[in-house]
Amino acid sequence: MTETSFPIVDAKLSDETWGVTVGAAGNGIIDDWGAPYALVVNTNDTVTVKRSYRTGIAQAVVNGFQHQIDADVVLSVPAVTSLTTYQIGLLYDPQNASLPVKLVVLKGDPPTLGDGQEFLPFYVIVRGSGQTLAAAQLFSPKPRRQYRILVAKEGDLDALNASLFPYGTEAYATDLNGTWRAAGSYASGGEWVRNATEGTITPQSGYSVYSGASLRIVEGMVELYLHLTGSFPTHTARVVAKIPSAYAPSGTVLGTAMANGGDFPEAVGISINSSGNVTYYGGSGTHNQLGGFVKFRYSPS
Repeated sequence: MTETSFPIVDAKLSDETWGVTVGAAGNGIIDDWGAPYALVVNTNDTVTVKRSYRTGIAQAVVNGFQHQIDADVVLSVPAVTSLTTYQIGLLYDPQNASLPVKLVVLKGDPPTLGDGQEFLPFYVIVRGSGQTLAAAQLFSPKPRRQYRILVAKEGDLDALNASLFPYGTEAYATDLNGTWRAAGSYASGGEWVRNATEGTITPQSGYSVYSGASLRIVEGMVELYLHLTGSFPTHTARVVAKIPSAYAPSGTVLGTAMANGGDFPEAVGISINSSGNVTYYGGSGTHNQLGGFVKFRYSPS
């Protein structure tokens, strides 16, 4: 058995070792909020892969090697005489020294690759005999690189412009033990959207989701997270949301608060009944404002 390690001081780093060290960060499109590598199906058995409409380029990484286009690329997708699967994406080829990553169209599912090659599929087209390209079945997975950041508090994300990070960046807030991702529109500065968990919460009339409303099972408990906007007057009980019946308790319960903030003071109360209604109880503080967030756990039925 031979044991090796790299990189080695003053020694050349081969393409293979580069791919293992740098490529370990993952393959995918670097999403700059401008739809890089978007696909347009043409009428002449071709497709056009677009550069970003925001930055004028499109960038991706395969096996640690960067790929970039600064102009739209037209690729041929020929007509077929039998059912054929085409895959459009980036091919890393160690034999191509001047262009190690290239935009290509391959056949097969999966396509046949040569020694050392690696393929990152953007689009899959299933085309039948005599079928026009426009009528063929198109799938658009477009794998993207996802970056991660860590913040101390969920409230800090409200002051952090999501568009400063690549689209899809995931932010982990330690106070709520939850994750958000950069989404929405670049023109509006983007937004931090809480990642979906095991169940969804439906805001009731007069209320809407600000940055998340979801629930999940944690250590045998139902964990509820709410960040809504609306009117939350003092000394008032209002049904603000509804959860799926599968997560409802057998009787009315008060959650044990884990974190709260925004415009919700400590005096805020939340209860859930067997119908799944989430009721807000306004305390004595002044908080008839846009709302805040609360997170707590309770025992399911």
